Amino acid sequence: MLIETGLRKGEAAALKWSDIKFKEKTIRVDETLDFQAEDEDELFGDTKTENCTHTISVSNGIINDLRYHA
Repeated sequence: MLIETGLRKGEAAALKWSDIKFKEKTIRVDETLDFQAEDEDELFGDTKTENCTHTISVSNGIINDLRYHA
């Protein structure tokens, strides 16, 4: 999924099921996971470009794979 979408690994790790719109075939990216956070309160934060929420279109293959795991 990272290769096809261009998501950073922290962005992908921070995705929630509510970020995925199966019918529209889109994923909303609004936060990232900090793998080096010192404590739980610092795990999730803004994307690399602060306050940058973006929506990306994904292929039928990715949607099908995600549906399988949902």
